[in-house]
Amino acid sequence: MTNDRAVAYINLENLRHNFKVIKSKVKESTKVMAVVKANAYGHDVKIIADELDKCGADMFAVSNISEALELRSVIPHKDILILGFTHPSLVKMLYDNNLTQTVYGVEFAEEISKACVLANVEIKVHLAFDTGMNRIGFKDSQNAVKSANLKGFKVEGAFTHFACADENTEKAREFTKNQYDTFLRLVNETRAAGVELPLLHCANSAAIFKYPEYQLDMVRTGVITYGLKPNNSDDVNYKGVKPVMSISSMISHVKNIKKGDCVGYGAEFVADRNLRVGTIPIGYADGYRRKYNTGYVLVNGKKAKILGRVCMDQFMIDITNIDDVGVLTPVTLLGKNGDEEITCEMLANSINTISYEVVTGFTKRLTRQKV
Repeated sequence: MTNDRAVAYINLENLRHNFKVIKSKVKESTKVMAVVKANAYGHDVKIIADELDKCGADMFAVSNISEALELRSVIPHKDILILGFTHPSLVKMLYDNNLTQTVYGVEFAEEISKACVLANVEIKVHLAFDTGMNRIGFKDSQNAVKSANLKGFKVEGAFTHFACADENTEKAREFTKNQYDTFLRLVNETRAAGVELPLLHCANSAAIFKYPEYQLDMVRTGVITYGLKPNNSDDVNYKGVKPVMSISSMISHVKNIKKGDCVGYGAEFVADRNLRVGTIPIGYADGYRRKYNTGYVLVNGKKAKILGRVCMDQFMIDITNIDDVGVLTPVTLLGKNGDEEITCEMLANSINTISYEVVTGFTKRLTRQKV
């Protein structure tokens, strides 16, 4: 434990292990794109990207140009794909930093192209095809061809995104197959019209493990890189990967309260007996959500129930039956402590969400530290 009030520990050994597991799932000829958007899913993009670069990631992907610029300071040479929107006024920045932009609709493509012509630059692009998710992407090859042929573009690839690859139902499998088939049809039509598409990718984290036949030229590894399941309830398909993040804090204050005393905002918790209470200096402004108040943390290898509402910067726990607890005693919020463990999936399930939202929600107030 450091002298910081709360730390997210980033286990690089587990990260390297996960990347090896992922590589073992793909063909030797298939490239691996590391998705490090949202500050590497909350893990710290500079720590994660530097290590994945050393591991042999072929390409990187982020959400937007701000993330791309931060990543470029860490990864100076490898290609970086921006998966979403970039304002046309920033095309010179795309060009100057050797960034690849996703083009996903005619109107957007035309605006980007106009800006490229005005700036006298040619930028690298990937075409996104909408095969059923209805988020972004071309739904027909005609508009994709029209956009690909606009001035200022060097088309280097095409992709789609699976909506249901993480689900285990027959309906989800059929939907995923239809997406894949639709993608290949649109690609073939686009190529037949004279557009070169050197690099095709559609397999996300779930598909890497479940649909090896959909690997194509490259796969995009996201949440699985960090040792998390694409689907909280899936206990079978992602064995072998290990969580990369754990979170620890400490006891900042200890007090004794009497039966009938209240704890926290709204006087919501009322003690039914005399209790010994510990305060922890982390709260929802750090990403430890208010709704976690029904759960517990780990102290000296034992569960300590959360009392009352989680505050912006602090919350309280019951340490009545835990020995040797005082100010500065370490507390585990995510990860192992003795024989007990709190997993990201457990936190996610406790508030009816997914692991993605849990880890990306931990803010930069939490120190990230390599271990």
